[in-house]
Amino acid sequence: MRHAILLLTVAIILAASPLGAASWDFKGKLLSYDGNLTDWAGNAVSVWGDMAAVGVSNKEFPSGDRGGKTYIYRRTDAGWAYSQDLYPVNASAGYGSAVDINGDRMVVGADYETAGGQFWAGAAYVYERVGNTWQQSARLEPSDPCYNGCFGCSVAIEGNRAVVGAYGDDDCGTYTGAAYVFEKQGSTWTQTAKLLPTGYAGDMLCMGAAVALRGNTIAVGSYHDDTLGTAAGAAYIFRGSGSSWTRTQKFAGSDTASWSLFGRCLDLDNGNLVVGAFYSGNGGAYVFKDNGAQFVETQKLTAFDGASGDQFGSSVSVSGDLLLVGSPNDDDCGTNSGSAYLFKRSGDTWTLVRKLTAPDGGADDHFGSGVSLGSYSAFIGAPNDDDLGADAGAAYVFETTPVPEPATL
Repeated sequence: MRHAILLLTVAIILAASPLGAASWDFKGKLLSYDGNLTDWAGNAVSVWGDMAAVGVSNKEFPSGDRGGKTYIYRRTDAGWAYSQDLYPVNASAGYGSAVDINGDRMVVGADYETAGGQFWAGAAYVYERVGNTWQQSARLEPSDPCYNGCFGCSVAIEGNRAVVGAYGDDDCGTYTGAAYVFEKQGSTWTQTAKLLPTGYAGDMLCMGAAVALRGNTIAVGSYHDDTLGTAAGAAYIFRGSGSSWTRTQKFAGSDTASWSLFGRCLDLDNGNLVVGAFYSGNGGAYVFKDNGAQFVETQKLTAFDGASGDQFGSSVSVSGDLLLVGSPNDDDCGTNSGSAYLFKRSGDTWTLVRKLTAPDGGADDHFGSGVSLGSYSAFIGAPNDDDLGADAGAAYVFETTPVPEPATL
């Protein structure tokens, strides 16, 4: 079968930059070669250098089962080109709902897969790159799978360590949630720790709905935490290694209140943690700086043209001095067409560089539902794009200039 991507040639009009910063240009729209209605391609995206992954979590296979795939793209002289698709041998429910690439390793969540005989307990798959080919090296599942645990709803990987969220875990009450730590020991990935909301007994914390990993620091979102009001949300910091992890901090934004859903998404890089809180009001993204002892809030980011219901802060990504925030219900290209806002750091201050929208955006595309930043590229998912059928989905690529020479596909 001939595989291709659709590289649109239409120009994109970007919002004027307050800084007159370097250009970020639209470089392509990625459509699954076998895309079909309700695939939801782009609900999760991840980019690392010249490699990118697009999650497709609701694909219908010839058997009639609903599962998922992860499509791998690689940057070439001609642009971003399809390279490979990954999926379990059997259709795996929820596979592709979360994905993270770091170097030559990648982890993909399958949060509704059966594990340990428990429906919707969840699993995650680890892949390693050999040359230009990704090969499955492990299937991860929790040591204590539970019904509707949703292990794999969020994932993060770095080096020999992976973290997998399970917001439906019930150790501390129904849907209190957890995050599991795995280490590669020799050729085997082994669970070494389970992180819990210590001291809590109740319901609906949803801890583990978002996870991020850098070095010996793990950040975990808990967007239904009620400490500051119903579903205000919170985030946890754990520090350690191996089987020894200590919760060093629990916090929320400076103005977090009921129904903020603070912690539904988060990302961590270079000592900067960004946490989305998208539900209440116009939404927001909070930036915290690691001072060595704890993370301290330095800024709350909002959309300069935001409106109630835009859900600014539904997705976030930080890489070096750049930060990207999705707003999938923004209406610039039609009702709920979506957008994403790119910020750049100077000192401890983040300033808007560009507002990105799809050049062919339409109503209810939800562009910005998934976002990921690389060193020179931004991937933005629109899982309800209709080019290949209703809600088939797509991913859009933007790049800054100049970019490094691409590796050969």
